[in-house]
Amino acid sequence: MSYDAREAVSHAVRAQSAAGVETTAAELQAELEQILTSVEPAERERVRQLEEDRDEAEQRAITSMDEENRLRATTNAFLAEQYVADLGWTAGHVRVMEAAETGRLYWRGGRARQAACHGAWAGGRRISRERTQEHVTARFLVSKGSDNDTVVLTLSAMGTVTLALTRLHPAGLHTSDQTAYAARLAKARRRHKRRDDQKQAARSLPPLDTTAQRVYRRPVTLTEQQSHLERETVNRLAHDGGRCPAAEPVEPPSVQAALWRRRGVIVHPPAAPLFTVGTSAGVMSARSRTTRTG
Repeated sequence: MSYDAREAVSHAVRAQSAAGVETTAAELQAELEQILTSVEPAERERVRQLEEDRDEAEQRAITSMDEENRLRATTNAFLAEQYVADLGWTAGHVRVMEAAETGRLYWRGGRARQAACHGAWAGGRRISRERTQEHVTARFLVSKGSDNDTVVLTLSAMGTVTLALTRLHPAGLHTSDQTAYAARLAKARRRHKRRDDQKQAARSLPPLDTTAQRVYRRPVTLTEQQSHLERETVNRLAHDGGRCPAAEPVEPPSVQAALWRRRGVIVHPPAAPLFTVGTSAGVMSARSRTTRTG
């Protein structure tokens, strides 16, 4: 618009000059320049904001996430590339963790199994005994509860983050137990231990680096955000004794409400496991844990 106005006045000035008459349009040109000079910054900002809003809408349509959660996803992918290979895991280690994620992984009689359904702690699919023990020793798995001689295993906080990272970067998994052991041995050498101590350390899975545990944060989709807002609205109205408009949709966060900075999150290291693993005899035993309050 400013360009068209300038061109129109410039044509008028040239026409008056060519006709040999007084160039009255020159005064209008000076005034117009002064007006446009003060208006242009606001116009440029408006155009820039429109372009940013359009780009944000396109990114949301592609990723189903807002800007903050897209940044989380990018950060998580970087963490996965940095740390997964150092874990010394194979695809078999991931399968054990995925079995625990279902809430149906249990240990009984020195064997690990995935129950056919939750609560039926008998039979089911056999799970690698050795890898299950490795995960428990490293505290990727913890005891969720026990019934007689049955111990139910679930993911620890560290295990949850680690499983998510391995899914983001499966290329960091090792193709065999031999290459996985070699990777753990290489990491143990960085600690300047004796050779025998290095080999002993390599036989166990190392914990996930504390930086990855601290920085990782699960992205939340726009659909999840909307569902959360709907639940909050219903709960708040129910608590206040008002009407619960369950059928009324809640608008998802707008583009203008997108956050332009990332807030950090701390994923605390897991607590001590509720049982230990006897690596020589392959037996798990329950033990108590004292929690200090205050």
